[in-house]
Amino acid sequence: MTLPPTGLFVEPFGSLLFEDAVDIFKEQAHGLIDGGVDLFVIETMMDIQEARAALIAVKELSDAFTIVTMTYEPGERLWAEQTLLPRL
Repeated sequence: MTLPPTGLFVEPFGSLLFEDAVDIFKEQAHGLIDGGVDLFVIETMMDIQEARAALIAVKELSDAFTIVTMTYEPGERLWAEQTLLPRL
């Protein structure tokens, strides 16, 4: 089951605290786990910190297989000039 972006950017690019993002994704993941999900897809993320928050939330609650997809701008960059590799 998918976990889409919140629509907010995590600090320092937005107002959402990282810990709050983790909590938001944990709430979603709890409901999916209770429903019997066996696969998570964290999808179309533009902010690497938000993707990290979602992945941490899922992995703290479940060992289900998890896929993360990102949305890139030209030049292999994420939103706000974030690069992927140094952030992982």
